[in-house]
Amino acid sequence: MSFFSLIPTMSDEYLSSDNEYGDMSDSSESSTSYIEHDQQSTSNHYKLLENKHLVSEMDKILDEVRSVTNLPKTYCRILLHQYKWDKQTLIEKYYEQESDAFFKKYNLINPSSLNRSIISVATRGTCNICCSEEVLTESICGHKYCNQCWLHYFKTKITDHCDHIISCQEYGCDIAVDDDMVIKIIGQSAPLICRYKKLITKSFVESNKNLKYCPNPECYYITKIISIEDEPITCQCGFVYCFKCGHEWHEPLHCDIFKRWLRKCSDDSETSNWLNVHTKECPKCASTIEKNGGCNHMICHRCKYEYCWVCLQEWGPHGNNWYSCNKYNEKRDSNNHTNVTQARAKLNRYLHYYQRYANHQQSLRLEGNLNHSVEEAMQLFQNEGMSWIEVQFLKTAVSILSNCRKTLMYSYAFAYYLERGNQTDIFEGNQADLESSTESLSASLERLSEDTNMMREIKRKIQDKCRYVDRRRVVLLNHIKEGYEQKSWIFTSD
Repeated sequence: MSFFSLIPTMSDEYLSSDNEYGDMSDSSESSTSYIEHDQQSTSNHYKLLENKHLVSEMDKILDEVRSVTNLPKTYCRILLHQYKWDKQTLIEKYYEQESDAFFKKYNLINPSSLNRSIISVATRGTCNICCSEEVLTESICGHKYCNQCWLHYFKTKITDHCDHIISCQEYGCDIAVDDDMVIKIIGQSAPLICRYKKLITKSFVESNKNLKYCPNPECYYITKIISIEDEPITCQCGFVYCFKCGHEWHEPLHCDIFKRWLRKCSDDSETSNWLNVHTKECPKCASTIEKNGGCNHMICHRCKYEYCWVCLQEWGPHGNNWYSCNKYNEKRDSNNHTNVTQARAKLNRYLHYYQRYANHQQSLRLEGNLNHSVEEAMQLFQNEGMSWIEVQFLKTAVSILSNCRKTLMYSYAFAYYLERGNQTDIFEGNQADLESSTESLSASLERLSEDTNMMREIKRKIQDKCRYVDRRRVVLLNHIKEGYEQKSWIFTSD
């Protein structure tokens, strides 16, 4: 029985068949039934679910916990959310801790101490909020308000605060309101009840370590992991991503290095490096100064110290008595310019890898238009006598090219953090081979429309290049994987 078709209160007498909330999905989002991954024959470590199938997944876990703890389903849902839907850990903690303290920690009342009859009682009285004589509905904690005040409160919590666990509206009371009471009060508002159901399923996915929404914002499928493996997730929408970090599949980078690289590219660390390279500190007060004119006679705006921009020596004797900037002083240079030189070297190294990373990223975007030209070429080839099956090699070539671009893109981020060692030269050789073969395949696909007179020869050449570039990609990835397994790679802390 569905969680939303049976949301019990503290009393079994309060169960009602009128609470029918079986379908959690939005019909506009998806209409496909439960879907196994298209390549399940080669990968059995995950399944793809739709929103409407989350209820059965949730109910399965709730029923297992309830059968052991004998707690109401609302309690089970709230507690499982707190324990990230890890039923084993929840059950262990439940029996390890003293009951009252355990429930109080999560803003719940120990169900064994409840007066079960109060849940089904509706009394008439004066509402403390609107001061009108109405039928009052009582929450688990004992606080009573009219249904209209409860409705306004629930609407604010659900619509504005996006709460899926709603506390009592009494000032100072944090006790969670029973799901069945929320459903009963908001039951007349279809949009509100739909939003509440979605908030519950969303919290189920986001707090469950074995579930994850597809990162594609236009997709509504959810991935359920059966076993954790370093393999990509291919969603029904075609997006390929990493389950561990939720980003696009980033092989050969491990998630920790990938996240470091993203931070490196987006934060202000490189701005700091730029400042170190293009600015200098006043020798007296250490204020950071940027040179904005041609004259090397600098006057610090803070301390008014006059010095030479080139050698950082005092300007008075430097400018009037002698001029020594043309003479190289190794000791002075070591003392004054070490930090600047190191910062410049770090910046240049970062830019070397980032520019190549960004170049392949840009190529991927530009080659997105390649699909259109390839489709035109496929039509031309068919007009010249090739069958539909025979021209599919072009689509395969575009897919292989895209995979190689992504591998190369992330290989430069991998190289940035890699300390030089015996295996580095082999890695760079494999990387260079993949780079050159990828560019060769890209050039061949770009020139498809220039000549269709030798279709069979063009097909042979492109297929040969596809086989070669795919092999080079596999060689590069296998070498990196082997290095991980043998712990040959040493990464910098930068």
